[in-house]
Amino acid sequence: MEDKITKHIVDTLNKYEDGPDIEQQVINYSPVKVTPKRTAKGKNAFDEIVKQDEKEYKAYQKNKKILPKKDNKDNMSLWDMMKESARMDAKKGDHSGMRQIKKTLHDDYKRSGGKWMSDEEKKMIGKHTLPEPIKLNLEPITKGRLLLEEMEADNKRLEEQRKKIFKKNKVMKILVA
Repeated sequence: MEDKITKHIVDTLNKYEDGPDIEQQVINYSPVKVTPKRTAKGKNAFDEIVKQDEKEYKAYQKNKKILPKKDNKDNMSLWDMMKESARMDAKKGDHSGMRQIKKTLHDDYKRSGGKWMSDEEKKMIGKHTLPEPIKLNLEPITKGRLLLEEMEADNKRLEEQRKKIFKKNKVMKILVA
C-alpha cells in the first residue's frame, strides 16, 4: 500500500512541479551519491536511496537518545508543505497554487470518494459532512429518577404512618396496663 501512495506522490509532484523530477532531485541532493542505474529487477537508484535512508533511520531509532523535539515543520509531509505553500501564496494574492491543490483534491475525491482525505482537505473542496449527533434516550433515566423520588416519598409517608401507629399502640398499652 505504501508503494502505491509513494508512487502517487512522486507522479503528482512530477506532474505539477517545475524543474527536474523528484527522483532526480533526490539523487542530486542525497548524502549518498549514486548514479542512476537500472538494476536487474527493474528498480532504479531512487529505490536504492529510499532503502538506504530507511536503514539509516532504523539505525538512528535504535541508537536514539532523548533529544528536544524539533520544530513541527521538520515533520511535515511533502503534501502538507505543498498545501501550506499554496495557502501562503493565496494570502499574498496568488491563488493559482490553491486552485491546483483543489483540482487535485477534486480529482482524488472523484476517484476514491475521499476515503483517504482528511477532514481539512474535504473542507477545502466543500465535501466535508458533519457526523450525525448521537441521540440519547433519556426517558428511562428520567423515569427511573422519578420512580426513585416517588419511592422515597412513599417511604417517608409510610414511616410517618408507622410512627403514628406505634404511638397509638404505646398509648393503648399504657391505658390497658
